[in-house]
Amino acid sequence: MITNNMISDLRCPRTPEQALEINVTQSKGDQIIDGSIACKACGSEHQIRSGIADLVPGDIVSSSDWQLWNEHLNGFAARREWRIQHPQQFSSQITNRSESLFKAFADFVNIKSGKVLDVGCGPGNFGKKLGKDVAYYGIDPLPLEETDTFPAVRAIAEYLPFRTDMFTDIVVMAALDHFQDVSAFCKEAVRVLQPNGKLHIVQSIHEIRGPITAIKFAAHEIKDLMETRQTNAESKDAPKHMGEYDRKSLYEALGQWFEVSAETTHSKTWYSPENLFLSMTVRQ
Repeated sequence: MITNNMISDLRCPRTPEQALEINVTQSKGDQIIDGSIACKACGSEHQIRSGIADLVPGDIVSSSDWQLWNEHLNGFAARREWRIQHPQQFSSQITNRSESLFKAFADFVNIKSGKVLDVGCGPGNFGKKLGKDVAYYGIDPLPLEETDTFPAVRAIAEYLPFRTDMFTDIVVMAALDHFQDVSAFCKEAVRVLQPNGKLHIVQSIHEIRGPITAIKFAAHEIKDLMETRQTNAESKDAPKHMGEYDRKSLYEALGQWFEVSAETTHSKTWYSPENLFLSMTVRQ
């Protein structure tokens, strides 16, 4: 949801030094239900509908450079809807972000206070694992109705619509491989993090180091194949991920901007993909 209290923290995704002006046509308490947000600097206007503020830079993501990402997003939305409708299917069980993952990651990051941005937040389940002294915000490229219970906007990782030095922590849970441009995200993350702020990553890694990791890799491939056959036909040719990572390539993708301060691994089951947990500080 978007609230009046959030407006001072929001910035134009194209010109992040520029504050936004809001026109509210319907509200309920502090929550803004309908209206629009405008940027005088670039002339853009963003809509608020049913409590969801759309701060995706539409002219950018509609360009030919983003065509593959849009196909990917449409496919991801179709698979997400299918998993919601079929929670007991094997592929859904592998993909589902379980309570054990949220708890393990919350214990790992150990955030006790501050402002946290969840990039690719989905319905915001990770925020429920954080303490009462943590201000939790979310963005997601999908307009999700479930975000009506916490501060969130529709936005993308490469164009974070928030003021500079706003957040103490940024979390990215199994979403990095869905980004169009990881370097652009890292640059934005550095901008919106406070001095001494941290970036926390959950990312499944795919590398074969023995029989167990070979089974994990095979389970991942089977899950993708099953979802391709079971979701609607329009999504079948869309790429499942914009990138795949092993440890080395993940470190390389982030290493120009951040350095690792802590790491561990987590798997939901013995056959589930291995998730790498990273806490990172801005490289000086």
